[in-house]
Amino acid sequence: MVKRDLLGTKLYIESDIGKAFNMDTIILSDFVRVPKDTKSILDFGTGNGAIMLYLSQRFSGHITGIELQEKRYELAVHNIKLNNLESRLDVVNMDLKTYRSKKHADIIVSNPPFFKVNNQTKQSIDMDMQIAKHEIHLNLETLIEAKFKGKGHLIVEPPLIQYKEKGIYSDEMQSIYDGRMYHK
Repeated sequence: MVKRDLLGTKLYIESDIGKAFNMDTIILSDFVRVPKDTKSILDFGTGNGAIMLYLSQRFSGHITGIELQEKRYELAVHNIKLNNLESRLDVVNMDLKTYRSKKHADIIVSNPPFFKVNNQTKQSIDMDMQIAKHEIHLNLETLIEAKFKGKGHLIVEPPLIQYKEKGIYSDEMQSIYDGRMYHK
């Protein structure tokens, strides 16, 4: 286990080496827009709670994570306690396919497993990583995008350019890494 800074915040996260968070986590957390009237957020497949921790820096309401894997669930609980966020964040250890919320959520976020499983797929020998990265228990078609009482719309965002040249982040990517959404 390694304790490290949650990039761009004043929070900490503990996890096994290589399993704390990655660029996808940082970009997704930055991308989520939280309107002022938001009261609750659900994080499907929360893992060790990194996205919940990021969102807690700019949202003062309640965030619930749902995590299938018991070890990752326990890490999320630990990371919430590590940052003294137990009054606003919690985690449920269960399969998303059977999860039923007692009330609606204003926002649902997820960084779901997205690698297909077939003969050409190279999978980790670590079952924990297989479940987190590959469509073993959950696939993209199982998740939906919806807005409570919302109307259909599509916004095409400008592309996020990660590098301006080899090994050098673009100004926007550097701003995301520096925590632009958490220092307003």
